[in-house]
Amino acid sequence: MGLFKKKEVKEAIPSLPELPELPEIPEEEKEVKEAIPSLPELPPRPDRPEQNPEENNEENEKISELPSFPKGRTGEKFSQYSLKNAISGEKEGEDGEETDEVDEDQRRPSPFEISSEDKKRFTKEIPSRERMKASSLMIEKEEKKEPLFIRIDKFEESAQNFENIKKQILEIEKMTLDLKEIKEQEDEEVQNFEQEIKEIKERLDLIDKDMFSGV
Repeated sequence: MGLFKKKEVKEAIPSLPELPELPEIPEEEKEVKEAIPSLPELPPRPDRPEQNPEENNEENEKISELPSFPKGRTGEKFSQYSLKNAISGEKEGEDGEETDEVDEDQRRPSPFEISSEDKKRFTKEIPSRERMKASSLMIEKEEKKEPLFIRIDKFEESAQNFENIKKQILEIEKMTLDLKEIKEQEDEEVQNFEQEIKEIKERLDLIDKDMFSGV
């Protein structure tokens, strides 16, 4: 029963309407399209250089020279390793040619290089420690080579100044002693004066008592 129902549903679907006809292109657009220039044709592709059949044979022989390994994981690993070595050998050959070209470029003298003679002119030798020490000793010796009479004069001047200072100190000490003596003498005289004044006062008191006591 289910199969008959599906067929009836399919028959009930309406058919799609027909598409309308496209409008004709106006004459103005046709003229514009005709006025557009067509693109220029591309130049012919250059032919590749034909390879010698000998080179192809050599490459095929190299590929055929690869040893055959037993099937399995180990055999696959060995075959991959041999292929890598073969490819790396070809790359090393190409790299060797490039290095030869670089070496030739390095060998060419550049216009900015300085010759050995010019280097000697512009460069100076760096003195060693021994030379520096010897030169410093020579300078010290030259500085020490002064005339002797200048030092004797300086010594005599300093000695004379020292003697003058000693004399001045002795004179000052003598003056202080003299002042002390003078001060002591003055103190004694002052004491004597005070003693005499006391005695005179006592006498006056006695006279005053004797004279005015009987009145």
